[in-house]
Formats: sequence, C-alpha cells, structure tokens
Amino acid sequence: MTEKKSAKKKRHILFVAPNRMRGGSVILRYTAQHLMRQGHRVSVLIPQEGPIAQILRDMGTSVWICNLPGWRIFFLKPLNWWLCWRLARRIRAEKVDIVDINQYKLAPHGICAARWAGVPSVVYIHDNIPVSKAKKYLLHQATALICVSDFDAKPLRQMPNPVYVIYPGTDVDKFNPNQASTITEEFYLEKQHFVVVITGEVIRTKGYLELFEAAEQLIKMIPDIRFIVLGGYAGTDLCDGADALQAMLKQRGIDEHVIMAGFRKDVVQFLARADLFLMPSHLEMFPSAILEAMAMRVPIIATTVGGIPEMVQHQAQGLLIPPRSSQAIVDAVKQMYENEPLRDQYQQAAFVRVHERFSIWVKTREKEALYEACLGEPTPDMPTLSNKREQAAFLQTA
Repeated sequence: MTEKKSAKKKRHILFVAPNRMRGGSVILRYTAQHLMRQGHRVSVLIPQEGPIAQILRDMGTSVWICNLPGWRIFFLKPLNWWLCWRLARRIRAEKVDIVDINQYKLAPHGICAARWAGVPSVVYIHDNIPVSKAKKYLLHQATALICVSDFDAKPLRQMPNPVYVIYPGTDVDKFNPNQASTITEEFYLEKQHFVVVITGEVIRTKGYLELFEAAEQLIKMIPDIRFIVLGGYAGTDLCDGADALQAMLKQRGIDEHVIMAGFRKDVVQFLARADLFLMPSHLEMFPSAILEAMAMRVPIIATTVGGIPEMVQHQAQGLLIPPRSSQAIVDAVKQMYENEPLRDQYQQAAFVRVHERFSIWVKTREKEALYEACLGEPTPDMPTLSNKREQAAFLQTA
C-alpha cells in the first residue's frame, strides 16, 4: 500500500535548459507537457526571455529567467557561488523536489545549487563525452545521469553515479499520417514528384555537401525528384548566406530540384507530402526529426552515427548508410524509389516501432520512475539508487 502511494506522489520538477530552438527544446516541451498532465508541477529555468519562454508559458509552465553560465574550464571560468546560493534559496522556497539539468555545460551550477538546497539532481546528456570531461563538469556529483542513447552512455559507465538510458520520446498523438499536406502549391509540387525531405541546419556536419553531390547524379536518374531542405542557412560554414548557397546550387545544376525552405515550424506539413526522409549527417546523438518521420509513416534513410542505429534498424524500418558517402546516398535513394512495396513495408514498421518504443507517454513514465528512485522511493520500474546490487542488475538489462 505504501509503495502505491509513493508512486503517485505529485512532484515539483525544475528543468534547467539552454535557450535554443533545437531538437532538445522540442523534447523538453513534450516531456514538460506530459508531466503536467500527470499532475506534476513543472518549472523551467532558461537564460533569457525569448520564443521558448513564451511557448513554455503558453503551456502553463512556470518559467524562471536566470543567466546560468555554461562552465568550461575551472581556472578560466570559475563557478559563480553567489548565483548558486541564490538559486538554492529559490529551489527551497518553491519546494522543488528534483532538478533535471538538460545540458551538461549547465550542470556545475545546477548540481551545486541542488546540493545546497538538499534535493537530488539528474543530468540529461545528449552528447558523447569522455569520463575526464564529465568530471570537469562535475557530473559525478549528480544523483544520476540520463543518456539519450547507449552510444552516449557507454563511455560514462565508469562514473561512480548511476547511468541510465532513457530514449527521447515524441508526441505520437500529434502526428496524423493521413492528413493532406498544405505546402504543395507553395513549392509547386506535382503529383508525380518524388519528394525527399531533409531537416537540420545547413552545415557541413549535417552531410549537405554529400547530399548536393548525390543530387547531381539522382536528378539524371529520377528527373521528377525534389529535395526539400528544412533548416537555417544564414552564414554557416557551408556558405555565406542565402545568395551564396543558391549560387552554389546553380553552379552544380541542381537549383531547380533542391528547394531550400529555411527554418519552418510546420515540419509536419512537409512530412505529410514526403516520399522519403533523408538524414546524411556526420554526427548525431538521437535526432527527434527521425522519430517525427517515423510517426508520419515516412520511410527513412539515415547514416550509422550516434544513436541512429538504436532508432532505425537497417532493412527493418529503413536503410542505414555510412556517413560522408555521396554514392551511398545515391544507391539508397535509387533503391527506395524503384521499390514502392519496400517503402510501404519500412514505413509501416517504423510507425509501429515509434509507438511502441518512443512514445512520449512511455518515456515520461520512465522519467517518473527515475525521479522516484532518486528521491529514495523506487517503483517496480526502477531500483532504488542506494542499492548498488540492484543498480548493477538493472544497468545490465537496461
């Protein structure tokens, strides 16, 4: 009876997050929204006012504005003890139960404030960092570490505190694969066009050079192919602004087939029209864009980097290709284009997998279980953090 009551306790969770409109902020909003639906109180600390602050307030989340500095090297950028003390006072005053830090560079101040306030802290890690670097950021002082993939967790298994893998989730109820797209007229898309959607900032590490090289070959094989790129491209390491980018595409002879749509909030509308989702990145952790494509029943081609192989199984939900290879992109796109039954098979398998393994509801329950474990009240899903034998057994099966 006592265990049931403890599992249903409503907590006050403080998220410490950067002020950036990226995949991590999307996951944070999903998580906060679903925790509030479960009756928990959620506050979010961000550095400054902006679009994210307004979105969070519109959701009913309490927003704390505090310019928490990212810590790099102790001697060059020491901890602001005064700031830690002030934050600890507010944590106590607001009766926060647990601090969830969403970027490891913010961890030193967040962990210190949580310890002074007498509450547990967890750090959500979506980067592949070595143990030596983790200790510089005081991650070994956190109650627990949460990694977004086993790829990120492996180097941190040597840390003295528990390391768990909780995959980011997506709000699968938000996506309707059968909805009609509203962007066909805007981009002059015809019924016969084979549409490939790519998301991400237009920089070299996202694989755009290989994409453009592949596009040169693919438009000769598939004249009706259209590549739609959703991502900012103002002054990146690939080109100096929109004009330079368009000049590059024109020089390659692909400017009529590669559509640079820029940053868009209506990504779902593009996925509704997509025949294929492509992610040619050199480096990724656990990109939420792939989960969204899976939820929209779009077949996937992605590189074998970071946590992507944990999301998409090769030749089960899509095709995985090596990074930095334009020929691999050509071969995979051509195979998908020529085999419609294969695309149908992959998109259905991806749809089932994202609902079973990556629903935000599933991930929120896992986080709730971890919070209770950190607070010393374990649920059947998560062992208490004070029991090292149970920790080891759980980590072997996680």
